[in-house]
Order: sequence, then C-alpha cells, then structure tokens
Amino acid sequence: MTLIAGTDRTALDRVGLQLLVRYGAVGDGAVVVTTRPDAKTTIEDYAAVDGSQKPDIAIIDTTSTEQNLPATYGAVPTAFTPAPTDLERTGMALVELSDQLSEGHRPVHLLVHSVSDILDDTNLERVLKLFGQTAKREGSISGQVFLSIDYADHDGETLDRLNAVADGVVWVEQDEDGVRFTYEGTNQTDPIGC
Repeated sequence: MTLIAGTDRTALDRVGLQLLVRYGAVGDGAVVVTTRPDAKTTIEDYAAVDGSQKPDIAIIDTTSTEQNLPATYGAVPTAFTPAPTDLERTGMALVELSDQLSEGHRPVHLLVHSVSDILDDTNLERVLKLFGQTAKREGSISGQVFLSIDYADHDGETLDRLNAVADGVVWVEQDEDGVRFTYEGTNQTDPIGC
C-alpha cells in the first residue's frame, strides 16, 4: 500500500492517475474510487495522462450528483454509490468491478481519491480493512493499492497509523513550476520507480 500525500487535491488526483500508468501495464486493470471528481471527469483526466502502457480502468463514483444505474459493462465500467462514506456499497462495487477486470488472472490495482473525504464520517480502521486487508485477502486487488490523502486534514495519530501500514509515501507538492513528487519508502526499495 502506498500513500499519495499532499494538500492540493487536484494535484493528488493527477499524480494518482499518473502512478497507475507508471506502475501498471497494458493488460492490467485498475479500480479508481472517486470522492471528488465524478466518473466523467476521472475518465477524461485518465485519457489525458501520457503513456502507452495504461491499465484498463473501472470507476466507483461516490460523488456524482446524477446517481445513474451502474454501467458495469460500458467502455469504462462504472458503479455508483450514494456517498464516499458508504463503505458497504463501495466494498460490493469494488469486488464486482475488480472481478470483472481480473478475468484472465491479470493484476488489478486500486486508487482511492481521497481517503480524507471518506474519513470525514467513518473511522480509519474500517477504511484500512476495506481498501487494504479485505481487498487483498479476498483477491479482489492483486496489484498495488494507492490511497490519496490530504495530510493537512488529519491529526498526528491518524497519519502515524497510515504510515505504519503503508510501504511508502509519495509526497506531492504544487508550486509555480508545476507538480513535483518524491517517494519516501519504509524500506530500501522504491516499488514505484519515483
């Protein structure tokens, strides 16, 4: 599990999508849980990411004001849940979409935009259980798990707990020169090549 941490949420979202392309490969799958941009915006942003090795994506849209029927068999499979904090429905959608993407036993990655929005109304242990332990244990997610956080929104105890379960943190900074990111690992290796 890798945290993507910073304070500019738009930059965090872009870096998360870039990491899916950088870490993934053609033939991989990736489930993106949106908590700010809707599915349409996420699809457009992903299409704009440079790279020829893009995994196929599916989206769990927890923010759309137009709660549509699931489009799990569309060009970009999409499931809708009523709110970022509805972890039960998000969990069901995660299993359904990751199973669909993993046909042929290909790796499936997970990107969550943004854990901070989910933590507004639920506790960290439930979030970690769903996106870390449960997804990996049930085989839904066989690749990398990226959790995006706005670190300014959390107390030291929450950040310490997140750091304890993560393999590393990608720190994202936005300034007048653009977006920069650096990797700070908990071991000697850099699994994502930053």
